[in-house]
Formats: sequence, structure tokens, C-alpha cells
Amino acid sequence: MNPERSKELLGGTENLLREGLRRLEASAELPGAHQPLREALELTERQTLATITAAEQGQSVLAELRRGQISPDTACDQLEAVFQQIVASQQGQDLAGQRLQQALGLLRMVDERIHLLLADAGLAPTTNVGKTGEDPASMRQEDVDAILRDLGI
Repeated sequence: MNPERSKELLGGTENLLREGLRRLEASAELPGAHQPLREALELTERQTLATITAAEQGQSVLAELRRGQISPDTACDQLEAVFQQIVASQQGQDLAGQRLQQALGLLRMVDERIHLLLADAGLAPTTNVGKTGEDPASMRQEDVDAILRDLGI
């Protein structure tokens, strides 16, 4: 194992992760995001609930129309508002999905760097962790967690 190469890979991985997180935080889609994955998931949940609520409102309007409780013009106006809410919610879902894709791309790049570091250290990749019959030279999850903790992640 080349200690200089290991330090270089560790430093590069840490810099990559920090820069990626900085870019995700600065993203215009979710300004002020400090925990991009959690915030994207929360946005997805809010938008899903908004879509469900709007669809339920649309069903209520249709029921009122069928019972003759509202005029067709009133029903059309209300349904138009419901459709606008649904479209807005889906746009929020799309932004959250883009944010999640960015975060996953960052994690893939960090994963590749970690695999390079492990290969340089003569350790098997961590892809076998948790599988039966794993290579005894592979790292345990605790070892991976310790490396990430040392990196401040």
C-alpha cells in the first residue's frame, strides 16, 4: 500500500464530497438546503400529499356536479383550479427528483473513489458486505463507517 497514494485518494474523495454537497446546497431548486437528500425527500412527500388532496377535491367537485349541487360552469372553474394544483405539485416532484439524481451522482463518484482507495490498500471492494460467503479480506461495514467518520462524513 502506497501511503501517499492513499492520502491523495482520501483527500480527493473528501474534497469531491464537500464540493458536491456545496453545489447541492447552492442549487436554485431548493435554496438554503443544508441536507439535500432529506430536504428533497420531504419536498417529495409534501408534493405527493398536495397531489392527493387536489385529486380528492376534484372527486368532490364531480360528486357535487352529479348530484346537481353545483352548476357545470362552477364545476369547470373548480376543476381547472384542481388541475393547476396537481400540475404545480408535479413540478415540485420533478425538482425533488432532479435533486435526488444529483445527490446520487455525487454518492456514486464518492463510492468509486472509496473503491480505488480500498483497492490501493489491497482490500476487496465493499460490494460483498452483508452477503453470505463474502471474501474474508473484504471490509466490514464498521470499517467503512470508521473511514467515513474519519473523513467527517
